[in-house]
Amino acid sequence: MNIFLQVVFLITIILLFVLDKIQLSKISYIFSLQNIDLIFLVFLNNLAISVLFFAIIKKISSDKINFFFINSTFLQGGLIGMIIPGSGLFYKYYKLKNNSKITLLEYSLSQAFLSIFSLICFFFLAILFGFLKVAGVELKTLAIFFILFFTLVYLLYFYRLNIYKFLKKKLLNFNKFKKIYEELKKIKNIIFLNKKYFQFIFILFFVLSLLQCLIFYTATVKFGLDISLINAFFIYLSSILFSTLLLVNFVGLFEITLTISAAFVTKDFLDMIFIGFGLRILNIFSILFWIFLFSGIHWYNKKLMDSKF
Repeated sequence: MNIFLQVVFLITIILLFVLDKIQLSKISYIFSLQNIDLIFLVFLNNLAISVLFFAIIKKISSDKINFFFINSTFLQGGLIGMIIPGSGLFYKYYKLKNNSKITLLEYSLSQAFLSIFSLICFFFLAILFGFLKVAGVELKTLAIFFILFFTLVYLLYFYRLNIYKFLKKKLLNFNKFKKIYEELKKIKNIIFLNKKYFQFIFILFFVLSLLQCLIFYTATVKFGLDISLINAFFIYLSSILFSTLLLVNFVGLFEITLTISAAFVTKDFLDMIFIGFGLRILNIFSILFWIFLFSGIHWYNKKLMDSKF
């Protein structure tokens, strides 16, 4: 389904280029020297997110892992995921498993931390910048949602020991789950022993989320759009959250949601497609740069180590 939607979107974009509905000059403008600050922020963003993934998996994994190899693999997976939705996750796991002895559970938890931390930060920022108010969510609906949510959390907390004992008893009857349980127990101890470490990682994710919002606002300024900081943050955050909640992923989804979100804020909402594509292309160049750099350093270090023996 995702691949089909991606193909349809790409065909539509090609037709728009052919019909001259999309001006290539507007997208290429983002690479001019006038936008060196924006280019720097995009490169910094990709570096930061790969380093944060390394920081998480380093603590969760019991084996020694190479900084340059992990960062390069993470970014390669992101690039592959853009071409074939979902494939990047499998690529990262199999490459990390074969080269760094990362288990499926270690990888899954690291990826889960990355996704959950990012999502929590985006939700918090969306509320902070008035997303719920601007989107017109009724207070009654919001109140019902929070009541149900906190009721569920309370029930899970109140009966947590009973649930834990029940699941432990049932799952440990299967030999396969015994191994998973032991591994989960080991990882749980690592997390509890490093609470402050993961709290600090979460703060860094919050800063990273703000950086991504700032990148989008800077892009709107560079393109001459008359949009306030709050409105720019709203457009970006709502696009990210809407894309996530749709549970589909294909090249062009972000550009579509960006344009839809901007339609509620500005009459120049069609210009968002130029900004979206410009940032996407710039993002790809940034990822390629870091992949070549990290892969090159990893290859050089490996060659250096081999020459010593």
